[in-house]
Amino acid sequence: MITPEVPLIYTKRGNLPIDSLEYSTEWQFDDNSITFVEIHKAKDDGEVVRRAVHVHVLKPLELTAETGGI
Repeated sequence: MITPEVPLIYTKRGNLPIDSLEYSTEWQFDDNSITFVEIHKAKDDGEVVRRAVHVHVLKPLELTAETGGI
């Protein structure tokens, strides 16, 4: 008998069926970056079992070199 495979996702509890988790997202904006957060929570107790953060930097870092005087 062939059964459909349940997709799994790797979490801090190991591989869990994706349908046993609640998925939510957050966007955070500031002057220098945009941040996208993916959150997976266990449906049974609400614990965050996976959190992925993606950051896009809008302004490059400014690096300056200073030389010492003699």
